[in-house]
Amino acid sequence: MRMKDTTIHGERIEELRKVRKITQEELAKRIGISKSQLSRIENGETKTLSSNLLIRLADEFDVSTDYILGRSNVQSRRNYDVSFLGLSEKAIQQLVTKRVNVQVVNCLLEHKTFPYLTRLIYTYFADITARGIQSSNENNALPLTAQKYRKIAIVGGHAELPLICGQGSAEVYTDPSFVDSPLDEMKKAMPGCEIKFWKGTDKLGYSPTMLWPTKRQYAPFIEDCDAVVVFAGNMESEDTECYDRRSALLNPNFDLYIEHAMKLGKKVIVVLQTGGAVILPPWHKQVHAIVWMGLAGEAAGSAIADILTGRVNPSGRLTETFPTCMRRDLEYPGHDRILEYHEKLAVGYRYYDRHPEEIAYSFGHGLSYSAFAYSNAALMSMAQVIRAAMKKQGVTV
Repeated sequence: MRMKDTTIHGERIEELRKVRKITQEELAKRIGISKSQLSRIENGETKTLSSNLLIRLADEFDVSTDYILGRSNVQSRRNYDVSFLGLSEKAIQQLVTKRVNVQVVNCLLEHKTFPYLTRLIYTYFADITARGIQSSNENNALPLTAQKYRKIAIVGGHAELPLICGQGSAEVYTDPSFVDSPLDEMKKAMPGCEIKFWKGTDKLGYSPTMLWPTKRQYAPFIEDCDAVVVFAGNMESEDTECYDRRSALLNPNFDLYIEHAMKLGKKVIVVLQTGGAVILPPWHKQVHAIVWMGLAGEAAGSAIADILTGRVNPSGRLTETFPTCMRRDLEYPGHDRILEYHEKLAVGYRYYDRHPEEIAYSFGHGLSYSAFAYSNAALMSMAQVIRAAMKKQGVTV
């Protein structure tokens, strides 16, 4: 199966190359052509490319082939590049939604470039994961771009290996090599920005080092950074079966790194990875942005990078309320294995309807990078509205 040769926009290849600070000689070597061939492509002398060369270019710059061809102004590979699989979009969606058609699977298995096709399907549907929930975004701290931020510090062990599951029956055994690292993906997504990493915390347990000397070393580390992205969240052992969490609070070690960065006047972005609602300290009202990812799976790293850098617009909404404090009217954990439910119907949203002062972020909360504005507003009388509605229905007025 092979695509026909296609007309390209050479100036887009030149622009992509210059943005990534790659010489013609380097790019030509990477994609397997001569420097003179690449020069002719960029200046428009060569109008068409083979499908294989087009795909190599798209892979090199991590953009859609449609962008190189000038069919789209969107660089992101999401929702592109499936036409040459030999399958319809509906057929590929069946693979993802588990309504698998045997003929579709056979077609893929018999394809000579099967490994490439599986990677392409992964890329095509990765945006399903990348729907984090943005709780706040003061002064447009996000998205992160090389134009806004010259140097960024990434803090926290969750940035090396994300929290993607709990323990016990909530545990999914994965090969770490298949789990995207947010830190690595951020470096790929922002080649024009210097990214530094400070581990500080570990999702597998509490820090074994004393915090006060750590604080003294941490301050000079972030001193020359324009922004600090702190990865915070639960430990795997906090989201497990048989045991309820004894506290809805985060590990207090995160507070040290977040609050100290704020004291130094840095733009602070917090990426939360938790299996459920947590009670956030007072800094949640002071940091510049919070992105809650939940348990985002093996592709969490690339999803986080896509959201933070603006390649994907955050469009998720909270599935539960994040409170400001623990409820004080519950008899929990009970006495002598006896627990009485005195709250009766005051559970879930019914309780928070009565106590809105205990809500930090409500069920359904979520922001995005979109901006909305109203203009040319006008008032209409009820009579005008009725006449317009009747006219639309074909009724003579």
